[in-house]
Amino acid sequence: MIEFRADRLDQRPDSAILAEVAGVKRHRLTHDNPDINSSFQERARELNRRKPELDLVRERLAQERDRSIKSNREIESLTLQLRNYATALSVALDEREELIDQLRSDERIQSFRRPTKSPK
Repeated sequence: MIEFRADRLDQRPDSAILAEVAGVKRHRLTHDNPDINSSFQERARELNRRKPELDLVRERLAQERDRSIKSNREIESLTLQLRNYATALSVALDEREELIDQLRSDERIQSFRRPTKSPK
């Protein structure tokens, strides 16, 4: 049998407390009293909807989704910037090659050799 605890009477009475005080199993109490059963079921549904652990996980998931969206936007921005730099570099290198070819054809470029240092 369940032991009676007077400290539980200070709380809001519910079917579990009433059952404990009366020494009756909750199932019997709610089965015989549809009003108590419906309030018990409603409270149980509310508890299932409002689990703090679940709310915390949902909040973290929302934060992670927001972070992911922000990261994807940054990645797209950096990718576009990288493509623009690559295009500009390619244009500059092509122009450099054209200038070198032009100067070589005019024979204005001579090979450049660095002077070697003689060992002392």
